[in-house]
Amino acid sequence: MISSDDALFGRPAFRYVGWGPRLWWWAETMGLRKFSEMLFTGRPFSAKEMYDCGFVNSVVPREKLEEETLKYALACSRSRPTDTVAVQKTFLELYKQHKGEYFGSLLTGMVEGMLPMIKNDAEEVDLTGGTFEKGLNNAVKDNDMNFPPEWRLSRSGRAKP
Repeated sequence: MISSDDALFGRPAFRYVGWGPRLWWWAETMGLRKFSEMLFTGRPFSAKEMYDCGFVNSVVPREKLEEETLKYALACSRSRPTDTVAVQKTFLELYKQHKGEYFGSLLTGMVEGMLPMIKNDAEEVDLTGGTFEKGLNNAVKDNDMNFPPEWRLSRSGRAKP
């Protein structure tokens, strides 16, 4: 994965629901400690942080992003026979199964099955019927203000106290 140096990484689901699909893979890729921080705080991580924990392969200035991704795409598409790529992809998929993809799917199903039993706190962001009256974008912006300025998702939100 190639990232621009100004990118932010996170899962909106962590901020609003508390979990999302493929939690296990985020934990596996980032490492449990950094993943736990993202999961519990909902804070977005910078491209450098994601590089440092092994989630991102390289970080380049935004103006070089297209050039860098093209270089990788051409190397992947032209450097070996399609059958070789199929074998490589099969290896990676089997490796993920060994590392726990099936168990991760079971855990995700268990977590999602608990959703009907979870109740919102009084001041929590309302993602039910009130969201549509207020507008989803406004509900997201309002919730963003619950985070420290440097953890907010929008640049304009980061500028507010």
